[in-house]
Amino acid sequence: MLPCFTRSPAAGARPLHLVRADRADAWLEAQPARWRAWLDGINYRAQPGAGALLPGPDGAPEAALLVVGARPSPFDVAAAHGRLPDGDWRAASGDTVEPGVAALSWALGSYRFERYRTGEPAKRRLVIDDTPEIRRAEVVAEAVFLARDLINTPANDLGPAELAAAVEEVAARFGAEVRILAGEDELGERYPAVLAVGRASPRAPRVIDLAFGDADAPRVTLIGKGVCFDTGGLDLKPAAGMLIMKKDMGGAACVMALAHMIMDRGLKVRLRVLVPAVENA
Repeated sequence: MLPCFTRSPAAGARPLHLVRADRADAWLEAQPARWRAWLDGINYRAQPGAGALLPGPDGAPEAALLVVGARPSPFDVAAAHGRLPDGDWRAASGDTVEPGVAALSWALGSYRFERYRTGEPAKRRLVIDDTPEIRRAEVVAEAVFLARDLINTPANDLGPAELAAAVEEVAARFGAEVRILAGEDELGERYPAVLAVGRASPRAPRVIDLAFGDADAPRVTLIGKGVCFDTGGLDLKPAAGMLIMKKDMGGAACVMALAHMIMDRGLKVRLRVLVPAVENA
């Protein structure tokens, strides 16, 4: 389970009220007078994305309010995550936002790239139930985190070999098969263009070939660009372009995220993932 979730909350998980903008006035009329007075005092306006902590009798926050759009998206609740105090929260007014959407949104808002950071991460958790839609939200969030982590890792720590190792790690989790094609003879015969591009770097290229599922099932093939860094030739790109070149393997990251979801859900397909992993230095 992702650390932003809990199924066994500590006592006193506080409610996060998710209310659609077109229902906000009616909802507020039914709430405690101290909440309405507080919101009036801070000049609160019930617009999509607007959030506020709601005080208890002692003045400490006992709940929170987040107004969402008429058609809540997976990013609405994400806006609330960073504004809330640490602790356990539970989505309230659930008729407004589907639990699966709320869970996915919360997870996306919780993402942090922690590889090079020290210190304690945020300790905000959403209380979730063990239902199929919540499980789907967890699967999607884990896959998105995989893609983001790969893309956020700088090229000095994610070259062709490291990208291949990341694919092998995902494959091992789900029992998939992986072949790594490398070397001039093997690549030259089957993937000469990959070999030609990869010769521009001392870090050797490879083609990563993942297979999963019954061989007789319908075939699904995903191909993702795995250019771990590209200077544009003789350092032709301006500085701003060079800074974002770690994203040039975003295609590989995205197909691995999709493959992660397919394998986690056990879809009845014969999945093949091809990633040409190169560096053009």
